Amino acid sequence: MVGIEKTRGKKRAMDILINKVPSYAKNIYVHHILNEKEAEEVAKILKKKCPEANILVEEIGPVTGSHLGPYAIGIVYNW
Repeated sequence: MVGIEKTRGKKRAMDILINKVPSYAKNIYVHHILNEKEAEEVAKILKKKCPEANILVEEIGPVTGSHLGPYAIGIVYNW
């Protein structure tokens, strides 16, 4: 596994993560662990960036969640 970019601070990390999603994405999934409020905020930002996309906010399951820890957020998309 190779890291894409290094940064400091959660706000900057979320900005980078959101900017990696192309505007032509068709389906976007915002996954979270015990952090639905922030995941919904990310989904709103993505909806402005990608108005045609179907966006779904889901909680990550316990197996993956146990490796990532509480309050993690991830974005998955396809075009």
